[in-house]
Amino acid sequence: MYARLRGIPESSIKDMVKNLLLLVGIEKYENKEVSGYSGGTKRKLSVAVALTGFPPVLVMDEPSCGLDPGARRQLWSVISGAQKAGAAVLLTSHSMEETAALCNSLAIMVNGRFKCIGGYVLNLNR
Repeated sequence: MYARLRGIPESSIKDMVKNLLLLVGIEKYENKEVSGYSGGTKRKLSVAVALTGFPPVLVMDEPSCGLDPGARRQLWSVISGAQKAGAAVLLTSHSMEETAALCNSLAIMVNGRFKCIGGYVLNLNR
């Protein structure tokens, strides 16, 4: 469904889906209903959906939240690979470890307001 929404040619969908499931490590769940997936597997599926069609900009909200350390590192590798392939990644995270692993620019937001962008402290007391 997501591939069709993103305009992927019908002839390419099956192979692309197989490759994305393999990339995020959930190929063994290919023929199972999503309602039976664990939380971590659902999280990996959401990353695969975000990568569908290999968009130039990925927006991800805490992509590794709830994953065990091994799965988290694998997912970081996938996201890093997307960056190396030229995708811009906008990532929100509470994990400083995640931001250190994935980000080349950082902004800190508190209560919906930016407090620091790229090392510059902002005076936004307006």
